[in-house]
Amino acid sequence: MTDHTVAIVLTVLLLVAAAGFAQDAQPLAIELTNPGFEDGVSTWSIGRFAEQITADTQVAHSGAASVRISDATGASNAYLAQVARELEGGATYTLRAWFQGEALGTGATAALKIEAYTADGRNTLGRYARMSLADADEWRQIEVTAKFPPEITRATLILRLFGRGSASFDDVEFVRTSPPPVVTIGPERQLVASDQRTVTFTARLAEAWDGTEPPIGIKVYEEADGEVEAEVTLQRVDARIFEATVSIPELAPGAYRVEVSLGQTPGDMARVFVPLPVRRPENLTDTGTILVGGEPFFPIGTYHCSPSHYPMLAEAGFNCVQGIGPGDLDRFGAALDACAENGLMMDVPLYANGQVAANVEASLAGIERYADHPAVLCWKIIDEPDIRPDVTDEVPQA
Repeated sequence: MTDHTVAIVLTVLLLVAAAGFAQDAQPLAIELTNPGFEDGVSTWSIGRFAEQITADTQVAHSGAASVRISDATGASNAYLAQVARELEGGATYTLRAWFQGEALGTGATAALKIEAYTADGRNTLGRYARMSLADADEWRQIEVTAKFPPEITRATLILRLFGRGSASFDDVEFVRTSPPPVVTIGPERQLVASDQRTVTFTARLAEAWDGTEPPIGIKVYEEADGEVEAEVTLQRVDARIFEATVSIPELAPGAYRVEVSLGQTPGDMARVFVPLPVRRPENLTDTGTILVGGEPFFPIGTYHCSPSHYPMLAEAGFNCVQGIGPGDLDRFGAALDACAENGLMMDVPLYANGQVAANVEASLAGIERYADHPAVLCWKIIDEPDIRPDVTDEVPQA
């Protein structure tokens, strides 16, 4: 058989595989137990929220029952959950439910969350959707969608009430809205030193590959300046999993994308980040001690509190708060002044509404005006970046 014939056969095989994969790209319902709460709250985990979560046979979107979460104080943020197993890493899943309810206070919301886990129990993704309970006296559908990292095998599906009020949920659905690509690559994000010359990835095929080495291609790109010269060495782990060692030249600080393909069929994408050589702020020692006024400072803080509570917190022994962001400079300045008056330092969040790049202009304006304010402890670019995949990749550039 000539090389030309081999190439044609390989191309045909890849096209056939891609065609078969496309046929599988239809939504696939994942079976849940008791999704309509016809059997009460059995099979759902309610934890410590037995007083807030009850089956309701008077209200239903369909069938004869729903589940109701009630909280008159807004203190519990109660939820119920169910685990879905044997899921496919790299696939995209959507959680849907119908809800109606009543808000007893401002900001009360019904919420869905997908938490995704690896086989060894690591939580690598969490995605929320929330809808207001104001004027929610009729049934509405809420949904949240998440693309799973390649190593995910199961997910916890959560129905939740935030704030004062009540929310009824019914007809829960969990659907694989798109299958994994023909080949995925992980980990999705890696930190690479500027003098590092190799990066290792795990490539996972959607279908087992028998026989010869599969035509897995991996290319590295700068965000703006094109392809980076790289060589790839593959080592088979099993019929679907291959370890890929990517040899790279010295990379300048910045963000790089890594694209994988199977023959001519595009697959998944990962990113590598090369940090700036010096990132330690002046007021952080080599051992990680925070300095305030040149003296060691051990923060004893609390999260999300109103400036009206600062005197109480200071009296209780706190010395630090996560404050408000600089979206409104006058309001932000008043909160900093309130901290200073009460002997508190402020951890300033720059990720209002879970955004980073969209807040850069406001963030820089706040830093410019208040960089020397005595109550500024630090500027927090993002919280929990590892479980915010929708904004994680924009953080380095921002």
